[in-house]
Formats: sequence, C-alpha cells, structure tokens
Amino acid sequence: MHIRKFRAQDNERVEKFIRFIFKNEFSDMLPVFSEDDLKDIKEHYSGKKEGFFVAIEKNEIAGTIGIKEDDKVENKALLRRIFVHPKHRRKGYGLKLLDKAIQFCKDKSYATAIFRSTNKMSAANNLVQKRKFVEREHLDFPLDKGKQIEIVKFVLNLNNF
Repeated sequence: MHIRKFRAQDNERVEKFIRFIFKNEFSDMLPVFSEDDLKDIKEHYSGKKEGFFVAIEKNEIAGTIGIKEDDKVENKALLRRIFVHPKHRRKGYGLKLLDKAIQFCKDKSYATAIFRSTNKMSAANNLVQKRKFVEREHLDFPLDKGKQIEIVKFVLNLNNF
C-alpha cells in the first residue's frame, strides 16, 4: 500500500468508493454529510493549504482522507473523508492516512486539526483518538421520521503534536 496525492483521473473511482462506504455502512446518515465535494474533488480541495490523499493497494482505492481549510476560523484544518475499504481494514491504513494528513497540516502551519464524525462512526472515532484527538463537542442532528444522530467534534492541537 502507498499513499499519494489525489489525481484528477481518480475522481470517478474515489467518488464510487466513498458512495460505496456510505451506502453499505452509513446509509441512514446521508442527510448529515454534504456530497458537494465528490463531483470535483480536485477543485474542492485545491486551496493553498488543502489536499486530498488516496491509499492505493494493487491499483485499487483502499482509503481516502481530505484536508480543507476552515473558512470560519483561521489556521484550523478540517479533516474529511477518512475512509478505508472494508477488505483493507485492520492493516494500519487508516493510521497511515491520518498520519499523512497530520503531517500535511503541520507542513502548512495549521495550529489545529478538526474532525467531525457521528457517534455511529466508531472506527473513525477510535482512529483519531489514537492520535490524541480530543472529543470537544456533541450536537444532536435531526434525521427523517423523528430520528436523530449525534455529531461529534474531535480536535488536535498541532502545536503540541
């Protein structure tokens, strides 16, 4: 497995990969997460302090991670799209992707990295906690038919990392 920057020709495969994960594991959470970035990942993550990385295993997308600059708070990075394909889990790919994103954030002089998840995304939540992200906020988000889901915000102070 190797990790590299996203290339424009990856877009269709990455979009299918992310939609596959959502459809099979988090279909009830689709209203929570915007899909605006999936049609043109290169453009969406094209800022000077932004990036998107893919883990490649035998020419397949094995995992993804994106870094966006928080447009509301200066010097904060938002980590997005942390996914590993089910057949590649428990091999350390998630940690390697996360480490790549953390190093990218440090290289771009971010002070803080933020990851928003849900209480149902336990694998991603455990992953970021292994790298000392701290739970900071919980917010109930209404879904259809009176259901709701809890949004969890994790924060990593990069100055101490």
